[in-house]
Amino acid sequence: MNGELNPLKTNEYNPNYDIESIKSFTFPQLSELKSQIELELNKLFQQLQNNNVTMDSSLITQDGFPRSDINIIEIRTLRILIIKLQNDLKEIIKELMEKLPLQFNSNSTNNKSNIPFAKFYQIAPNSPAYNAGLQENDKLISIGNINVTNHDNLQNIIKLISSSENVPLSLIIQRDESLNHPINLSLKPSKWTGLGLLGCRLSQL
Repeated sequence: MNGELNPLKTNEYNPNYDIESIKSFTFPQLSELKSQIELELNKLFQQLQNNNVTMDSSLITQDGFPRSDINIIEIRTLRILIIKLQNDLKEIIKELMEKLPLQFNSNSTNNKSNIPFAKFYQIAPNSPAYNAGLQENDKLISIGNINVTNHDNLQNIIKLISSSENVPLSLIIQRDESLNHPINLSLKPSKWTGLGLLGCRLSQL
């Protein structure tokens, strides 16, 4: 590799936030910032991988000399930025968890309609959706603060799921055999052995 780092410039990411001010952010703003940082971390880790190093790889040879096959200064810069973003991400997730109950309370106190607007299907065994208790053809009434009035053709659900990895989401569904009794579940989007963070499909009614 002749000591040349693959092309990402470590100074090209200029986050437009101050981690000290995130308490003033709204839940959607925090969710969006979380997604941005996760995306940037993926890029930075890919850069390390492209240069055949990890966060723990030694930057010196066995006899104590700097490695000649990598650009040590840029690798160190990458690592410093990764550590900073990881720490920021922890603070953002902590703030999201603190604001989460407010989101749920807002949803309930506003007396949103109990009209189902989407249907779950192709629920994979042992997936997050399966483990949450979802069944084929369950109808979605609300997830988090999203319901029939604000799902935007399911686009807001996609955004919510992608920004809520490992965060439990309040789920209200309607099941055919209990039409007059909505069921409350807790769904935690997370990585598993299959595709996606849920392991199911959702179609608009």
